[in-house]
Amino acid sequence: SGYDDAHSIQKNRILSAKVIYPIGESLDISILAGESKEDFISYTSSYGPYAVESTRRNGSVQLDYQLNDNLLLTSGFESQKDMLPASPYLQENIARTESRFLQGQYSAGVIDILAGYRHDDYEKYGEQETWNFGAKIKANRNLSFTAGFGEAFKLPTINDLYSLFG
Repeated sequence: SGYDDAHSIQKNRILSAKVIYPIGESLDISILAGESKEDFISYTSSYGPYAVESTRRNGSVQLDYQLNDNLLLTSGFESQKDMLPASPYLQENIARTESRFLQGQYSAGVIDILAGYRHDDYEKYGEQETWNFGAKIKANRNLSFTAGFGEAFKLPTINDLYSLFG
């Protein structure tokens, strides 16, 4: 009645490049491009192991604007494409996401305050808006205290969505 040694193994490989280019004294632009591959082997079925390799390609553009000595504003755009190898068993093998984000970080002496907003447009799940808020108090050079809260939306992986036993 089931598989007694249920488990899975994942192996990840990541390659990415990021370029940061200053535009004036208070504005930087960052461009990132990358690809990752995940080998996934599932031993969770009595039918035997199931293996698949997925690929994720991502890119982003980010602007960091130092408004004054205390306030840093960040905004940007991300694009992500997850892919599985073509198979006669899959109806879909590609999932796309596009995201926009805005964040502010205020620093005043020993206190840092951070607030962020994110809008994600998932091809399969529609649009989601999330946010976060946090603070850090630096007691001294070697000790700090942080607290934060927020909201997130976690997608299933492409393996969860489209694998044979997902």
